[in-house]
Amino acid sequence: MKIYGQDNQTMEQSSLTTISDDSLLLTNSPSFSYSYSSHSPIEITDDLDFTSANGVVSGSGVEEDPFIIEGWKIDASESHGIYISQTTKYFNIQKNFISAEGSSPTSAIYIENVMSGTAKIENNDCQDKPNGIFLYNSSNNFLTNNSCTNCHFGICVEESSNNNLLSNYCSYNCIGIYFKGLSNGNNATNNICNSNDWEGIKTQNYTFLKNNTCNFNTGKGIYVHGSHNYLINNHCLNGYYGISLYFSDLNKIINNTCTLNKRDGISIRCSHNNVLINNNCSKNNNGIHLTYSDNNILSRNLLVGNSYGINLSLISKANLVYHNTFIDNNRLSQAYDDVRCSIYNEDKNNVWYNTVSNEGNFWSDYSGSGDYLIAGSANSIDPYPLDENGVPYPNTSEDNHKNVDFYPFTLMLLILGSSVRKRKYNI
Repeated sequence: MKIYGQDNQTMEQSSLTTISDDSLLLTNSPSFSYSYSSHSPIEITDDLDFTSANGVVSGSGVEEDPFIIEGWKIDASESHGIYISQTTKYFNIQKNFISAEGSSPTSAIYIENVMSGTAKIENNDCQDKPNGIFLYNSSNNFLTNNSCTNCHFGICVEESSNNNLLSNYCSYNCIGIYFKGLSNGNNATNNICNSNDWEGIKTQNYTFLKNNTCNFNTGKGIYVHGSHNYLINNHCLNGYYGISLYFSDLNKIINNTCTLNKRDGISIRCSHNNVLINNNCSKNNNGIHLTYSDNNILSRNLLVGNSYGINLSLISKANLVYHNTFIDNNRLSQAYDDVRCSIYNEDKNNVWYNTVSNEGNFWSDYSGSGDYLIAGSANSIDPYPLDENGVPYPNTSEDNHKNVDFYPFTLMLLILGSSVRKRKYNI
């Protein structure tokens, strides 16, 4: 059976009747079993400070033999646990335990203004600080398999670019991972950011987010407030919003699972020229919800058991919706479109089919004849509903359907695809 939605699943496999606790992937915290020795807080502000007194246990500071700071238990109530700034030497911070509650704005590990690509931070346990790990003006570094819990920011990357955050556990914070300011080209892959008070991951521009698990966050699983981001294969379940874009343009949202959220699986607000492809947005209030958002493309998304599968509201115009699968979304119609723009410019209406191939969407409640009616004041229709094999039903009223100029949508896809190809991500 060919059914539009997630490409690697049949309609039956994709149905949310199969969702179980096994879908809440990668939720366990890492278990560190290292031996630690007590050490006072470490402060290194130039290359000469890499000494044994400052926790260095080996290394010469070159790329092949970096300084190693390892095996320390640091109680840092009123200072950073490990602070490194203004250095040019290579160093690894690894297998340390750093904690202590304190009111000062400090971090378990704070890296500032170090030479590009010289820092590796891995297998550290950072607890009960305002910030777990903080990178400021430090680029091309690796943060791998760290645990940052009970902090304000688990990991914060500010004014820092092309860093790789891999397999970190950033749960039970206010924000799990935060890319802040002019931080471009960063890569976050295989991180677990669950049960945070605000967001699992928050980012602004040019970030690559892949295979992250952001479940049970009180606010948003992933929050994007910027442009040119690429979100692929992330899991955002059981939050308030799964993925949220706000004033965010030219993003690609592909193959994500955003289910069982209280409000929207994917929320697009005041955001334009984004592409949402092959996402599973099921068992939410709205599967995908656009407000004040124009010229977005929604295709091959799976929408099962929401109130509305797709909701286009509050003057969201010129959006293209096709090849999506709507199954048992349970309001009067499976989708909603509330603005009719013909009094201004008919080309601004939302379009519920591909105007090149004349292919619409699959609707589980379609009668098999005529147009599929979309709820809302726009009086929108899908004139080319698809059957379970992805083939449009015969439509005797085809001559009455006026094609919308597809050029703006085609141009937008070409521009967005080109911009992503030109941007180099570290994967």
